[in-house]
Amino acid sequence: MTFGLCVIGCGAFARTFAREVQGELGDMALYFASRDGGRAADFAAEFGGAGSFGSYESAVAAPEVDAVYICTPHHLHRPHARLAAAAGKQILVEKPLARDTAEAQAIVDLAADAGVTLMVAENCRFMPPVRAAKELLDRGALGTLRLAQLQEQFPFHPTGWRRDAARNGGGTLIDGGIHKFSILAYLAGIPAEIYAAEVPSATATPGVDRSSSPPPGVDNPSSPPPGVDNPSSPPPGIDRSSSPPPGVNSSSSPPPGIDRSSSLPPGVNSSSSPPPGGNIRGGEDGVVAVLRYAPPPEGNGMVGIVNHSWSAAAHTPRPWVSLAGSIASAVFELGGCWIEVIDASGRRRRELERDPTGIAAMVREFRESIAQGRAPAMTGADGARDVALVQAAYASIRTGTAVDIGAGAVSFPGSRPAAAAAHNS
Repeated sequence: MTFGLCVIGCGAFARTFAREVQGELGDMALYFASRDGGRAADFAAEFGGAGSFGSYESAVAAPEVDAVYICTPHHLHRPHARLAAAAGKQILVEKPLARDTAEAQAIVDLAADAGVTLMVAENCRFMPPVRAAKELLDRGALGTLRLAQLQEQFPFHPTGWRRDAARNGGGTLIDGGIHKFSILAYLAGIPAEIYAAEVPSATATPGVDRSSSPPPGVDNPSSPPPGVDNPSSPPPGIDRSSSPPPGVNSSSSPPPGIDRSSSLPPGVNSSSSPPPGGNIRGGEDGVVAVLRYAPPPEGNGMVGIVNHSWSAAAHTPRPWVSLAGSIASAVFELGGCWIEVIDASGRRRRELERDPTGIAAMVREFRESIAQGRAPAMTGADGARDVALVQAAYASIRTGTAVDIGAGAVSFPGSRPAAAAAHNS
């Protein structure tokens, strides 16, 4: 039976998504919805869509639509998830799940109450090298993990709602750096402590005070302009170079994917809090974070380092990840199709499947989890925990001190409830 998936929001990343799922269209009908009906129709024509809708309400009311992919600005994730859940549609929502942990938990609860599957579209977890690294770690090929480094510096100048921390939920960390936190949590689990520092801005204009008004020439309305659902942003995992970076060696029981037991780190307020940078309206554009893991016997004491920053010029061709274990190390690029293992005998490169964004694999997992009546590999609870880690980093930036996550305060990925019933389309 054909699976109907409707893209809610026709912006730049929706275009990337539609392009990457073209190979899945054999038994999947793709629909598009926008506040601008002409824009939705154009997307459907360009990407082989089965139809289009001029409003989100008409999209979720359509019987041919089984599920939605929410790809709208962050402040709209909750109302659009509520709309979909009320209509009984399965939900795939773009990361971050929400702007803060209160909103994230509300979305988890909405899906649970409606009895629908909720999956967070954290595509980086489905990239072939990330999956390969997880397999290496799980079978002990690297020994005990000692150090993980995740690095990206890229010249990006956000516009529109991305320059408004209130709508974005912060700045670059919640917008793009959350990918790195999610990868690290997937590979190594939840840290015991986070210390983060904001990098001086690469996008601020010298002498311009952004505390009371947006930068000159930048419109900052209370809601996105008509017809603009998701302005341009650099899609994660896009290949920017052919070479590696220099120097890098309520239902009675919850539905699939819903874990109501997730909790937040101590000291992290579940309500919305101001982003780093004082009153700076656009939020931070660079963060370096050090994540310390529990020492033995609770953990292995490893350290994670994340640098996610917009910059004046490209510092590395692609985002890269380095994992140093007690017997070997591994290096790969986000968006690459290889992974290298380095040990005493030398370097060995393993070629992987070509799926630079991980989006196709992510959509397959979403569909399979629904058909099989099980939790998806990236649940709403997982997405809420990623948001909690970002908020812990923001708390550290504001206070200038490390934030204690607390033993057992956040479990990842944790046990997930069994599906009450399969949602077959």
